[in-house]
Amino acid sequence: FEGQIFIGCQTRSNILRVNLEKIQGEYQGAAFNFVDHLQSGCVRIAFDTMGRLWVGQTGRGWGSKGGQVYGLQRIKWDGKTIPFEMKAINLTENGFRISFTSPVNKDSLNSGSLAVNSWHYHYHKKYGSPKVDQQKHEAELVSISSDGLEATIRTALTTGKIFSIGLEGVTGSAGAPLSTKVGYYTLNRTLSKPGQR
Repeated sequence: FEGQIFIGCQTRSNILRVNLEKIQGEYQGAAFNFVDHLQSGCVRIAFDTMGRLWVGQTGRGWGSKGGQVYGLQRIKWDGKTIPFEMKAINLTENGFRISFTSPVNKDSLNSGSLAVNSWHYHYHKKYGSPKVDQQKHEAELVSISSDGLEATIRTALTTGKIFSIGLEGVTGSAGAPLSTKVGYYTLNRTLSKPGQR
């Protein structure tokens, strides 16, 4: 996940990872759950010189899903385990390209595996917002790369929306299931030329 951003969530007591790309001068990209079930809300995360991720936590004031009032946890990679995950989601002219951390089992991935939905939120002075204008999208698997590390899907694109891209029943070539089955892409700009949809 080199080059990606890691973000701690105070309320959900988890860490997200984000792949960004610049489209027509504006950054956008996809967020994935990275580490779940931490003991308290994440307020400060930092990698040390040995590559370990330290997570400073508190549940004071807002409360947090983890349940503990405070905490400090260290996350260390064992140096060998590479989970089968969606590594990144990138925009194409007609949908998205999904990259995997290891080759996908091509027999497990088809158009029926795809669950694509979109919505947006109200941005106003009132706290919070429900999901607004939720839509379920038809999605088609266009191609899988010869090395099994990328899949391209086609779906209708609307700017100003968050797209959830879910993969059901998809496994890696070695048989491992996806450890994170949904990615969330914030679509601010498309690759279409002016006048095109």
